[in-house]
Amino acid sequence: MADDAFRARLAEVEPAGRKQEPSAARARIQETFDDLTAARKRGVAWQQIAALMTADGIKAADGEPLTPDEVKALFHAERYARGERRKRRPNAGAAEAPKVRPRRVTPDVEAEPVAAKPLVPAPLPAPENARPADPYAELDRRQHEAKQRRERTAKARDWNPFDLSNKEASE
Repeated sequence: MADDAFRARLAEVEPAGRKQEPSAARARIQETFDDLTAARKRGVAWQQIAALMTADGIKAADGEPLTPDEVKALFHAERYARGERRKRRPNAGAAEAPKVRPRRVTPDVEAEPVAAKPLVPAPLPAPENARPADPYAELDRRQHEAKQRRERTAKARDWNPFDLSNKEASE
């Protein structure tokens, strides 16, 4: 039965308006759209237009004065509602695709072959008095340096600036 009561009330309900009434600011922009467009073409700033609308008593939905960005957004919303499209700006960063030049056609003349230059220069010859290097000498040197670093670090950890005993004198 509750279902039948709902259906009966639903049938009696009047449809609400499909469209919300525009705000006072939007209505003002609709009325003066052509004048606003002409003013913008003359170089009038959004800040100036917002100040004029505030002086006329037109406010934002929250009761605050309209900001220049809000006026600009309302203007463009009206512009798009009238069917105007956004202006495409050419992308300054993207240049046209480079034009490809056709290859030069060389005559059928047999040329002398050109020796190709090596990409990596040849190593310099070793001096005659140079001995062959010990392959493990570099490894031994690095290991010795690492051992010395570890010993210095260990000594630094043991050092206490507040210890007044003279350890080095006793060693």
